[in-house]
Amino acid sequence: MALALYIAGVVRCDHRDQGEGIEHRYEYTERLLQGVSSKGPQGQSTEDRGMDTPANVAEKFQDLDRKWAAGGNTDSVLVGYAQLLVEGIVNDNSMLETEAMKSLGDVYLKRGTETRNTRDLTRASALYNKALARCHNVQGTDALVHRLLHTAKIRQIITTKNKRSARTQRQHDVRERKDHLSAAPSSDNINDEMRRPHM
Repeated sequence: MALALYIAGVVRCDHRDQGEGIEHRYEYTERLLQGVSSKGPQGQSTEDRGMDTPANVAEKFQDLDRKWAAGGNTDSVLVGYAQLLVEGIVNDNSMLETEAMKSLGDVYLKRGTETRNTRDLTRASALYNKALARCHNVQGTDALVHRLLHTAKIRQIITTKNKRSARTQRQHDVRERKDHLSAAPSSDNINDEMRRPHM
């Protein structure tokens, strides 16, 4: 399924760099399907893959989480979490999938909060919603609901501030226009001066 989506994405993609990124993801997914990661054979039997414990999943996220906490490059952290998401999809590991979506949502939430960009907040909400649909434990569900509510609250604050600043800017523009018009000579004054004989 993932391979078909990547092929469709490459066919429809008009941007060269994005197309190369999609091709890279396709190749990575293909290697995962063949039982080989970018580092070589996984060394895991198919029976072990489905038996991921929370500790095993947490171990996979450990390096990326440290990198992100240390203020690492957000884009490389996003790529790393996306690779873990693909791995979870390919291996039919819903726990890995859910945690990867949660982590991706967290990155977008932080970025959206810092940049005041509601698009990133929308991405975070979408990822949290998808993770909520895949989540099978109560603690994970509670955490995701909390994240969704928090994201909605931040979006509301940003939207309200943006509306206020736009309204304030419009009021300022109107005041400037009024001041400019009141400073300009009226047409009556101009007509009176033209009628007077010049001496």
